[in-house]
Amino acid sequence: MIWLKAFHVIAMVTWFAGLFYLPRLFVYHADATDAPSLERFEIMERRLFALMTIGGGGPGTQRPKNIMAPPPEPKKWVGDRQI
Repeated sequence: MIWLKAFHVIAMVTWFAGLFYLPRLFVYHADATDAPSLERFEIMERRLFALMTIGGGGPGTQRPKNIMAPPPEPKKWVGDRQI
C-alpha cells in the first residue's frame, strides 16, 4: 500500500509542476516569431500536457493530440434538411 501512496505523491508533484510551467510555455509560444521556435513550443506544450494527464489514465490521456486542433466545421442546413 505504501507504493500506492508514493505513486500518488509523485503524480501530484508532477501535476502541480506542470500546472505552473504550462502557462509559461504558452507565453513563450505567444512571444515566439520564428517557425522553429513555434514548432518547438507546440511540441513542448503537448508533451507536458500528456505527462500531466498520464496520472488520470482516462480520457485526458487522449487530449494532447487534439488540444490544438481547430474546431469542427458547423453543419450546413438547406431549408429543413441537413447536408
